[in-house]
Amino acid sequence: MNGSAEKIFCFDFFCLSIFPSSVFAQEPQEGIFIEAISELNNGKLALNEIRTKPTTFVSSGKVFSIEADGCYICDSGLGENPHIAQDRARADAKRILSEQASIYIKSVSEVKKGRLTRDEVHTLSVTVMQIKSESFTTEVVDGATQYRCHVKALLEEQNIFDRLNPADKEKFQESVRRTIEIERENARLNSELQALKTRYKNASRLEREKIAAQVKRNEEEFSAVQWNEKGFELYGRNDFDGAIECFQKAIAANPNYASPWNGLGYIANYQRNFDKAVEYFYKAIQLDPDSSAPQNNLGYAYTYKGDFDKAIACYKRAAQLDPKDAAPLVNLGNVYDALKNPDEAIKYYQQALEVAPDYVNALNSLGYTYIQKGDFDKGMEFCQKALKLDPNYAAAWNALGYCFNQKKKFYKAAECCRKAVKLNKSYANAWNNLGYACSKLNRNEESWSAYRNAVKFAPNIQLYRNNLEIANKRLTSFKSL
Repeated sequence: MNGSAEKIFCFDFFCLSIFPSSVFAQEPQEGIFIEAISELNNGKLALNEIRTKPTTFVSSGKVFSIEADGCYICDSGLGENPHIAQDRARADAKRILSEQASIYIKSVSEVKKGRLTRDEVHTLSVTVMQIKSESFTTEVVDGATQYRCHVKALLEEQNIFDRLNPADKEKFQESVRRTIEIERENARLNSELQALKTRYKNASRLEREKIAAQVKRNEEEFSAVQWNEKGFELYGRNDFDGAIECFQKAIAANPNYASPWNGLGYIANYQRNFDKAVEYFYKAIQLDPDSSAPQNNLGYAYTYKGDFDKAIACYKRAAQLDPKDAAPLVNLGNVYDALKNPDEAIKYYQQALEVAPDYVNALNSLGYTYIQKGDFDKGMEFCQKALKLDPNYAAAWNALGYCFNQKKKFYKAAECCRKAVKLNKSYANAWNNLGYACSKLNRNEESWSAYRNAVKFAPNIQLYRNNLEIANKRLTSFKSL
Protein backbone atom coordinates (compact mmCIF):
# COMPACT_ATOMS: atom_id res chain seq x y z
CA MET A 1 0.00 0.00 0.00
CA ASN A 2 1.22 3.54 -0.66
CA GLY A 3 2.72 5.25 2.33
CA SER A 4 3.32 1.99 4.19
CA ALA A 5 6.68 1.32 5.81
CA GLU A 6 6.03 -2.40 5.93
CA LYS A 7 3.67 -4.98 4.51
CA ILE A 8 1.95 -7.23 6.98
CA PHE A 9 -0.17 -10.27 6.25
CA CYS A 10 -2.17 -11.37 9.27
CA PHE A 11 -4.22 -14.53 9.41
CA ASP A 12 -5.92 -14.22 12.77
CA PHE A 13 -3.66 -16.23 15.03
CA PHE A 14 -0.42 -16.09 13.10
CA CYS A 15 1.35 -13.11 11.57
CA LEU A 16 4.11 -12.91 8.97
CA SER A 17 5.83 -9.54 8.56
CA ILE A 18 7.90 -8.74 5.47
CA PHE A 19 10.14 -5.69 5.81
CA PRO A 20 12.12 -3.88 3.10
CA SER A 21 15.83 -4.65 3.52
CA SER A 22 16.62 -1.06 4.43
CA VAL A 23 13.95 -0.55 7.06
CA PHE A 24 16.29 -1.06 10.00
CA ALA A 25 18.99 1.19 8.53
CA GLN A 26 16.73 4.18 7.99
CA GLU A 27 14.72 6.48 10.22
CA PRO A 28 11.25 4.97 10.73
CA GLN A 29 8.68 6.29 8.26
CA GLU A 30 5.15 7.17 9.30
CA GLY A 31 2.57 5.10 7.42
CA ILE A 32 -0.65 3.09 7.34
CA PHE A 33 -1.96 -0.23 6.06
CA ILE A 34 -5.32 -1.96 6.07
CA GLU A 35 -5.57 -5.29 7.83
CA ALA A 36 -6.17 -8.56 6.00
CA ILE A 37 -9.77 -9.69 5.70
CA SER A 38 -9.13 -12.66 7.97
CA GLU A 39 -7.79 -10.26 10.67
CA LEU A 40 -10.89 -8.05 10.81
CA ASN A 41 -12.28 -7.45 14.28
CA ASN A 42 -15.69 -8.92 13.54
CA GLY A 43 -14.26 -12.08 11.99
CA LYS A 44 -14.78 -12.76 8.31
CA LEU A 45 -14.70 -16.54 8.25
CA ALA A 46 -18.34 -17.48 8.46
CA LEU A 47 -18.78 -20.49 10.67
CA ASN A 48 -22.39 -21.26 9.88
CA GLU A 49 -23.28 -19.61 13.13
CA ILE A 50 -20.76 -16.79 13.06
CA ARG A 51 -20.18 -15.07 16.39
CA THR A 52 -20.17 -11.28 16.04
CA LYS A 53 -20.76 -8.58 18.58
CA PRO A 54 -24.44 -7.61 18.36
CA THR A 55 -25.37 -4.06 17.49
CA THR A 56 -27.55 -2.21 19.97
CA PHE A 57 -30.69 -0.69 18.47
CA VAL A 58 -32.83 1.90 20.22
CA SER A 59 -36.18 0.56 21.37
CA SER A 60 -38.92 1.54 23.73
CA GLY A 61 -37.72 -1.08 26.18
CA LYS A 62 -41.05 -2.89 26.15
CA VAL A 63 -41.18 -6.21 28.00
CA PHE A 64 -44.17 -8.51 27.69
CA SER A 65 -45.13 -11.43 29.88
CA ILE A 66 -46.74 -14.44 28.21
CA GLU A 67 -47.80 -17.84 29.55
CA ALA A 68 -49.28 -21.06 28.23
CA ASP A 69 -50.35 -24.56 29.23
CA GLY A 70 -49.11 -27.67 27.46
CA CYS A 71 -50.54 -31.15 27.75
CA TYR A 72 -49.52 -34.73 27.02
CA ILE A 73 -51.50 -37.93 27.70
CA CYS A 74 -49.77 -41.25 28.42
CA ASP A 75 -51.81 -44.25 27.34
CA SER A 76 -51.83 -47.13 29.80
CA GLY A 77 -49.89 -50.26 28.87
CA LEU A 78 -47.23 -48.66 26.70
CA GLY A 79 -44.87 -48.08 29.62
CA GLU A 80 -44.00 -44.52 28.63
CA ASN A 81 -41.30 -42.74 30.63
CA PRO A 82 -42.95 -40.11 32.90
CA HIS A 83 -39.95 -37.77 32.54
CA ILE A 84 -40.24 -37.88 28.76
CA ALA A 85 -44.00 -37.31 29.12
CA GLN A 86 -43.25 -34.12 31.09
CA ASP A 87 -40.82 -33.05 28.38
CA ARG A 88 -43.53 -33.53 25.77
CA ALA A 89 -45.95 -31.42 27.82
CA ARG A 90 -43.27 -28.73 28.15
CA ALA A 91 -42.62 -28.81 24.40
CA ASP A 92 -46.35 -28.38 23.78
CA ALA A 93 -46.45 -25.35 26.12
CA LYS A 94 -43.43 -23.80 24.41
CA ARG A 95 -45.08 -24.34 21.03
CA ILE A 96 -48.13 -22.38 22.18
CA LEU A 97 -45.90 -19.66 23.68
CA SER A 98 -44.08 -19.40 20.36
CA GLU A 99 -47.36 -18.93 18.51
CA GLN A 100 -48.32 -16.12 20.90
CA ALA A 101 -44.91 -14.46 20.56
CA SER A 102 -45.01 -14.74 16.77
CA ILE A 103 -48.07 -12.49 16.54
CA TYR A 104 -46.24 -9.64 18.28
CA ILE A 105 -42.89 -10.26 16.55
CA LYS A 106 -44.53 -10.19 13.13
CA SER A 107 -46.06 -6.77 13.78
CA VAL A 108 -42.87 -5.31 15.28
CA SER A 109 -40.57 -6.64 12.55
CA GLU A 110 -42.78 -5.31 9.76
CA VAL A 111 -42.58 -1.82 11.26
CA LYS A 112 -38.86 -1.88 12.09
CA LYS A 113 -37.16 -4.30 9.68
CA GLY A 114 -39.56 -5.21 6.89
CA ARG A 115 -41.59 -8.36 6.29
CA LEU A 116 -40.12 -11.62 7.57
CA THR A 117 -40.91 -15.13 6.39
CA ARG A 118 -42.95 -17.48 8.57
CA ASP A 119 -39.81 -19.47 9.42
CA GLU A 120 -37.93 -16.30 10.39
CA VAL A 121 -40.77 -15.14 12.63
CA HIS A 122 -40.99 -18.58 14.24
CA THR A 123 -37.23 -18.66 14.82
CA LEU A 124 -37.31 -15.25 16.49
CA SER A 125 -40.18 -16.31 18.72
CA VAL A 126 -38.22 -19.36 19.86
CA THR A 127 -34.90 -17.59 20.42
CA VAL A 128 -36.00 -14.34 22.09
CA MET A 129 -38.35 -15.84 24.70
CA GLN A 130 -36.90 -15.98 28.19
CA ILE A 131 -38.49 -18.83 30.17
CA LYS A 132 -38.97 -17.62 33.74
CA SER A 133 -40.88 -20.46 35.37
CA GLU A 134 -42.57 -23.77 34.69
CA SER A 135 -44.73 -26.08 36.80
CA PHE A 136 -46.15 -29.56 36.29
CA THR A 137 -49.34 -31.30 37.38
CA THR A 138 -50.61 -34.81 36.68
CA GLU A 139 -54.11 -36.24 36.57
CA VAL A 140 -55.39 -39.76 35.84
CA VAL A 141 -58.40 -39.81 33.50
CA ASP A 142 -59.97 -43.12 32.36
CA GLY A 143 -56.79 -45.00 33.15
CA ALA A 144 -54.52 -42.62 31.24
CA THR A 145 -52.16 -40.15 32.93
CA GLN A 146 -52.45 -36.57 31.77
CA TYR A 147 -49.35 -34.37 32.21
CA ARG A 148 -49.77 -30.59 32.19
CA CYS A 149 -47.03 -27.98 32.07
CA HIS A 150 -47.62 -24.29 32.79
CA VAL A 151 -44.85 -22.04 31.45
CA LYS A 152 -44.29 -18.31 31.96
CA ALA A 153 -41.94 -16.35 29.72
CA LEU A 154 -40.82 -12.79 29.01
CA LEU A 155 -40.58 -11.24 25.56
CA GLU A 156 -38.31 -8.18 25.39
CA GLU A 157 -38.57 -5.93 22.36
CA GLN A 158 -34.86 -5.09 22.45
CA ASN A 159 -33.93 -8.75 22.01
CA ILE A 160 -35.94 -8.85 18.78
CA PHE A 161 -34.00 -5.91 17.34
CA ASP A 162 -30.66 -7.38 18.40
CA ARG A 163 -31.46 -10.67 16.65
CA LEU A 164 -32.30 -8.76 13.46
CA ASN A 165 -28.88 -7.06 13.38
CA PRO A 166 -27.86 -7.04 9.69
CA ALA A 167 -24.24 -7.92 10.53
CA ASP A 168 -25.52 -11.16 12.06
CA LYS A 169 -27.60 -12.14 9.04
CA GLU A 170 -25.73 -15.42 8.49
CA LYS A 171 -26.01 -16.27 12.18
CA PHE A 172 -29.74 -15.62 12.11
CA GLN A 173 -30.27 -17.65 8.93
CA GLU A 174 -28.39 -20.58 10.46
CA SER A 175 -30.69 -20.32 13.49
CA VAL A 176 -33.64 -20.41 11.08
CA ARG A 177 -32.32 -23.57 9.43
CA ARG A 178 -31.73 -25.24 12.79
CA THR A 179 -35.18 -24.26 14.08
CA ILE A 180 -36.77 -25.75 10.96
CA GLU A 181 -34.74 -28.93 11.44
CA ILE A 182 -35.81 -29.28 15.09
CA GLU A 183 -39.43 -28.51 14.23
CA ARG A 184 -39.42 -31.19 11.53
CA GLU A 185 -37.82 -33.73 13.84
CA ASN A 186 -40.40 -33.07 16.55
CA ALA A 187 -43.24 -33.28 14.01
CA ARG A 188 -41.87 -36.57 12.65
CA LEU A 189 -41.50 -38.08 16.11
CA ASN A 190 -44.96 -36.92 17.22
CA SER A 191 -46.56 -38.31 14.07
CA GLU A 192 -44.72 -41.60 14.50
CA LEU A 193 -45.80 -41.83 18.15
CA GLN A 194 -49.46 -41.23 17.36
CA ALA A 195 -49.34 -43.91 14.66
CA LEU A 196 -47.79 -46.36 17.15
CA LYS A 197 -50.50 -45.60 19.72
CA THR A 198 -53.23 -46.18 17.14
CA ARG A 199 -51.70 -49.52 16.14
CA TYR A 200 -51.32 -50.55 19.79
CA LYS A 201 -55.07 -50.41 20.50
CA ASN A 202 -55.92 -53.32 18.19
CA ALA A 203 -52.60 -55.17 18.26
CA SER A 204 -51.95 -58.67 19.50
CA ARG A 205 -49.87 -59.25 22.62
CA LEU A 206 -46.73 -60.01 20.60
CA GLU A 207 -47.27 -56.96 18.38
CA ARG A 208 -47.81 -54.81 21.47
CA GLU A 209 -44.41 -55.80 22.80
CA LYS A 210 -42.82 -54.74 19.52
CA ILE A 211 -44.76 -51.47 19.52
CA ALA A 212 -43.71 -50.75 23.11
CA ALA A 213 -40.06 -51.19 22.06
CA GLN A 214 -40.62 -48.77 19.16
CA VAL A 215 -42.19 -46.24 21.55
CA LYS A 216 -39.11 -46.47 23.76
CA ARG A 217 -36.88 -45.78 20.76
CA ASN A 218 -39.13 -42.85 19.84
CA GLU A 219 -38.68 -41.48 23.36
CA GLU A 220 -34.90 -41.73 23.07
CA GLU A 221 -34.91 -39.82 19.78
CA PHE A 222 -37.29 -37.20 21.21
CA SER A 223 -35.04 -36.76 24.24
CA ALA A 224 -32.01 -36.31 21.97
CA VAL A 225 -33.77 -33.52 20.03
CA GLN A 226 -34.68 -31.71 23.27
CA TRP A 227 -31.11 -31.94 24.64
CA ASN A 228 -29.74 -30.77 21.29
CA GLU A 229 -32.09 -27.77 21.26
CA LYS A 230 -31.05 -26.90 24.81
CA GLY A 231 -27.39 -27.26 23.85
CA PHE A 232 -27.66 -24.72 21.06
CA GLU A 233 -29.59 -22.39 23.34
CA LEU A 234 -26.73 -22.47 25.87
CA TYR A 235 -24.16 -22.19 23.09
CA GLY A 236 -25.85 -18.95 21.99
CA ARG A 237 -25.38 -17.62 25.53
CA ASN A 238 -21.66 -18.60 25.53
CA ASP A 239 -22.29 -21.25 28.21
CA PHE A 240 -20.00 -23.75 26.50
CA ASP A 241 -19.68 -26.17 29.41
CA GLY A 242 -23.45 -26.39 29.70
CA ALA A 243 -23.83 -26.73 25.92
CA ILE A 244 -21.24 -29.54 25.77
CA GLU A 245 -23.08 -31.43 28.50
CA CYS A 246 -26.37 -31.10 26.61
CA PHE A 247 -24.85 -32.20 23.29
CA GLN A 248 -23.28 -35.21 24.99
CA LYS A 249 -26.64 -36.16 26.52
CA ALA A 250 -28.26 -35.85 23.09
CA ILE A 251 -25.63 -38.20 21.63
CA ALA A 252 -26.06 -40.63 24.53
CA ALA A 253 -29.81 -40.72 23.82
CA ASN A 254 -29.33 -41.12 20.06
CA PRO A 255 -25.74 -41.74 18.86
CA ASN A 256 -26.89 -41.52 15.22
CA TYR A 257 -28.18 -37.93 15.53
CA ALA A 258 -25.85 -35.65 13.51
CA SER A 259 -26.81 -32.23 14.87
CA PRO A 260 -25.23 -32.49 18.36
CA TRP A 261 -21.95 -33.66 16.79
CA ASN A 262 -22.08 -30.50 14.69
CA GLY A 263 -22.73 -28.53 17.89
CA LEU A 264 -19.65 -30.00 19.57
CA GLY A 265 -17.70 -28.99 16.47
CA TYR A 266 -18.97 -25.40 16.78
CA ILE A 267 -17.59 -25.17 20.29
CA ALA A 268 -14.28 -26.83 19.42
CA ASN A 269 -13.85 -24.35 16.55
CA TYR A 270 -14.68 -21.41 18.80
CA GLN A 271 -12.17 -22.66 21.39
CA ARG A 272 -9.56 -23.12 18.61
CA ASN A 273 -9.30 -26.87 19.15
CA PHE A 274 -9.37 -27.44 15.41
CA ASP A 275 -8.20 -31.06 15.42
CA LYS A 276 -11.13 -31.95 17.67
CA ALA A 277 -13.46 -29.84 15.52
CA VAL A 278 -12.43 -31.82 12.43
CA GLU A 279 -13.22 -35.04 14.27
CA TYR A 280 -16.70 -33.85 15.31
CA PHE A 281 -17.62 -32.45 11.89
CA TYR A 282 -16.49 -35.63 10.15
CA LYS A 283 -18.81 -37.58 12.46
CA ALA A 284 -21.72 -35.23 11.65
CA ILE A 285 -21.04 -35.61 7.91
CA GLN A 286 -20.87 -39.39 8.25
CA LEU A 287 -24.31 -39.41 9.89
CA ASP A 288 -25.86 -36.78 7.59
CA PRO A 289 -23.85 -36.50 4.33
CA ASP A 290 -26.44 -34.26 2.66
CA SER A 291 -26.24 -31.46 5.26
CA SER A 292 -24.28 -28.38 4.19
CA ALA A 293 -23.57 -26.96 7.67
CA PRO A 294 -20.98 -29.51 8.87
CA GLN A 295 -19.26 -29.35 5.47
CA ASN A 296 -18.94 -25.58 5.73
CA ASN A 297 -17.80 -25.78 9.34
CA LEU A 298 -15.25 -28.47 8.50
CA GLY A 299 -13.87 -26.07 5.93
CA TYR A 300 -13.63 -23.42 8.65
CA ALA A 301 -11.54 -25.77 10.81
CA TYR A 302 -9.25 -26.64 7.89
CA THR A 303 -8.84 -22.94 7.10
CA TYR A 304 -7.50 -22.23 10.55
CA LYS A 305 -5.27 -25.29 10.36
CA GLY A 306 -3.78 -23.76 7.21
CA ASP A 307 -4.95 -26.62 4.97
CA PHE A 308 -6.50 -24.41 2.29
CA ASP A 309 -6.95 -27.13 -0.34
CA LYS A 310 -9.16 -29.19 1.97
CA ALA A 311 -10.96 -26.03 3.12
CA ILE A 312 -11.79 -25.07 -0.47
CA ALA A 313 -13.10 -28.58 -1.20
CA CYS A 314 -15.37 -28.45 1.89
CA TYR A 315 -16.73 -24.99 1.10
CA LYS A 316 -17.49 -25.96 -2.51
CA ARG A 317 -19.27 -29.10 -1.33
CA ALA A 318 -21.30 -27.04 1.18
CA ALA A 319 -22.28 -24.53 -1.53
CA GLN A 320 -23.33 -27.41 -3.78
CA LEU A 321 -25.48 -28.98 -1.05
CA ASP A 322 -27.23 -25.70 -0.21
CA PRO A 323 -27.10 -23.16 -3.06
CA LYS A 324 -29.16 -20.70 -0.98
CA ASP A 325 -26.53 -20.46 1.77
CA ALA A 326 -24.08 -17.58 1.16
CA ALA A 327 -21.71 -18.46 4.04
CA PRO A 328 -19.57 -21.05 2.18
CA LEU A 329 -19.26 -18.66 -0.78
CA VAL A 330 -17.97 -15.91 1.51
CA ASN A 331 -15.56 -18.39 3.06
CA LEU A 332 -14.25 -19.32 -0.39
CA GLY A 333 -13.63 -15.64 -1.00
CA ASN A 334 -11.78 -15.36 2.29
CA VAL A 335 -9.52 -18.32 1.52
CA TYR A 336 -8.63 -16.98 -1.92
CA ASP A 337 -7.94 -13.59 -0.35
CA ALA A 338 -5.58 -15.30 2.11
CA LEU A 339 -3.93 -17.03 -0.87
CA LYS A 340 -3.34 -13.60 -2.47
CA ASN A 341 -5.78 -14.31 -5.31
CA PRO A 342 -8.05 -11.23 -5.14
CA ASP A 343 -9.77 -11.85 -8.48
CA GLU A 344 -10.96 -15.29 -7.36
CA ALA A 345 -11.95 -13.84 -3.98
CA ILE A 346 -14.03 -11.14 -5.67
CA LYS A 347 -15.77 -13.78 -7.81
CA TYR A 348 -17.01 -15.68 -4.76
CA TYR A 349 -18.00 -12.56 -2.80
CA GLN A 350 -20.10 -11.51 -5.79
CA GLN A 351 -21.70 -14.96 -5.93
CA ALA A 352 -22.52 -14.68 -2.22
CA LEU A 353 -24.21 -11.32 -2.84
CA GLU A 354 -26.26 -12.83 -5.67
CA VAL A 355 -27.61 -15.31 -3.08
CA ALA A 356 -27.95 -12.74 -0.27
CA PRO A 357 -27.77 -9.12 -1.52
CA ASP A 358 -27.92 -7.70 2.02
CA TYR A 359 -25.12 -9.88 3.41
CA VAL A 360 -23.15 -7.21 5.28
CA ASN A 361 -19.98 -9.24 5.79
CA ALA A 362 -19.85 -10.11 2.08
CA LEU A 363 -20.26 -6.46 1.09
CA ASN A 364 -17.52 -5.35 3.46
CA SER A 365 -15.17 -8.18 2.46
CA LEU A 366 -15.67 -7.32 -1.21
CA GLY A 367 -14.91 -3.68 -0.39
CA TYR A 368 -11.73 -4.65 1.47
CA THR A 369 -10.54 -6.76 -1.45
CA TYR A 370 -10.95 -3.90 -3.90
CA ILE A 371 -9.13 -1.59 -1.47
CA GLN A 372 -6.24 -4.04 -1.19
CA LYS A 373 -6.07 -4.03 -4.99
CA GLY A 374 -5.79 -0.23 -4.88
CA ASP A 375 -9.28 0.44 -6.30
CA PHE A 376 -10.34 2.78 -3.50
CA ASP A 377 -13.50 4.10 -5.18
CA LYS A 378 -14.87 0.61 -5.77
CA GLY A 379 -13.89 -0.47 -2.27
CA MET A 380 -15.58 2.55 -0.70
CA GLU A 381 -18.73 1.86 -2.70
CA PHE A 382 -19.19 -1.59 -1.14
CA CYS A 383 -18.19 -0.50 2.37
CA GLN A 384 -20.76 2.29 2.18
CA LYS A 385 -23.40 -0.27 1.14
CA ALA A 386 -22.48 -2.32 4.20
CA LEU A 387 -22.80 0.75 6.43
CA LYS A 388 -26.19 1.59 4.98
CA LEU A 389 -27.39 -1.80 6.23
CA ASP A 390 -25.45 -1.65 9.50
CA PRO A 391 -24.26 1.83 10.55
CA ASN A 392 -22.44 0.29 13.54
CA TYR A 393 -20.03 -1.85 11.50
CA ALA A 394 -16.62 -0.70 12.77
CA ALA A 395 -14.55 -2.46 10.09
CA ALA A 396 -16.38 -0.64 7.29
CA TRP A 397 -15.81 2.75 8.95
CA ASN A 398 -12.12 1.93 9.28
CA ALA A 399 -11.93 0.95 5.61
CA LEU A 400 -13.47 4.28 4.59
CA GLY A 401 -11.02 6.09 6.86
CA TYR A 402 -8.09 4.27 5.25
CA CYS A 403 -9.34 5.20 1.77
CA PHE A 404 -9.80 8.87 2.68
CA ASN A 405 -6.24 8.87 4.04
CA GLN A 406 -5.00 7.51 0.73
CA LYS A 407 -7.01 10.19 -1.08
CA LYS A 408 -5.47 12.83 1.26
CA LYS A 409 -8.92 13.79 2.56
CA PHE A 410 -7.73 13.77 6.15
CA TYR A 411 -10.73 15.45 7.82
CA LYS A 412 -13.04 12.77 6.46
CA ALA A 413 -10.49 10.07 7.30
CA ALA A 414 -10.33 11.20 10.92
CA GLU A 415 -14.12 11.35 11.16
CA CYS A 416 -14.53 7.77 9.89
CA CYS A 417 -11.77 6.37 12.09
CA ARG A 418 -13.22 8.07 15.18
CA LYS A 419 -16.49 6.27 14.49
CA ALA A 420 -14.64 2.96 14.14
CA VAL A 421 -12.81 3.27 17.48
CA LYS A 422 -15.94 4.51 19.20
CA LEU A 423 -17.67 1.30 18.14
CA ASN A 424 -14.64 -0.85 18.99
CA LYS A 425 -12.23 0.70 21.48
CA SER A 426 -9.58 -2.02 20.93
CA TYR A 427 -9.46 -1.65 17.13
CA ALA A 428 -5.70 -1.15 16.68
CA ASN A 429 -5.71 -0.65 12.91
CA ALA A 430 -8.40 2.04 13.16
CA TRP A 431 -6.42 3.82 15.92
CA ASN A 432 -3.37 3.81 13.63
CA ASN A 433 -5.36 5.21 10.72
CA LEU A 434 -6.78 7.90 13.00
CA GLY A 435 -3.30 8.80 14.21
CA TYR A 436 -2.09 9.16 10.64
CA ALA A 437 -4.99 11.43 9.65
CA CYS A 438 -4.51 13.62 12.73
CA SER A 439 -0.77 13.93 12.06
CA LYS A 440 -1.54 15.29 8.59
CA LEU A 441 -3.99 17.75 10.17
CA ASN A 442 -1.28 18.85 12.66
CA ARG A 443 -3.36 17.58 15.57
CA ASN A 444 -0.27 16.31 17.25
CA GLU A 445 -1.67 15.38 20.65
CA GLU A 446 -4.60 13.44 19.19
CA SER A 447 -2.23 11.75 16.73
CA TRP A 448 0.10 10.69 19.55
CA SER A 449 -2.83 9.43 21.66
CA ALA A 450 -4.22 7.41 18.73
CA TYR A 451 -0.85 5.82 17.93
CA ARG A 452 -0.39 4.99 21.61
CA ASN A 453 -3.71 3.11 21.56
CA ALA A 454 -2.69 1.28 18.37
CA VAL A 455 0.46 0.04 20.12
CA LYS A 456 -1.51 -0.76 23.28
CA PHE A 457 -3.89 -3.08 21.44
CA ALA A 458 -1.37 -4.50 18.92
CA PRO A 459 2.10 -4.19 20.47
CA ASN A 460 3.75 -6.60 18.03
CA ILE A 461 3.14 -4.55 14.89
CA GLN A 462 6.34 -2.61 14.10
CA LEU A 463 4.62 0.07 12.00
CA TYR A 464 2.49 1.15 14.96
CA ARG A 465 5.57 1.44 17.15
CA ASN A 466 7.37 3.43 14.44
CA ASN A 467 4.44 5.82 14.18
CA LEU A 468 4.29 6.31 17.94
CA GLU A 469 8.03 7.06 18.01
CA ILE A 470 7.60 9.69 15.28
CA ALA A 471 4.59 11.19 17.08
CA ASN A 472 6.59 11.36 20.33
CA LYS A 473 9.40 13.29 18.63
CA ARG A 474 6.93 15.58 16.87
CA LEU A 475 5.04 16.32 20.08
CA THR A 476 8.25 16.94 22.05
CA SER A 477 9.53 19.26 19.34
CA PHE A 478 6.23 21.14 19.24
CA LYS A 479 6.13 21.63 23.03
CA SER A 480 9.71 22.91 23.09
CA LEU A 481 8.84 25.82 20.80
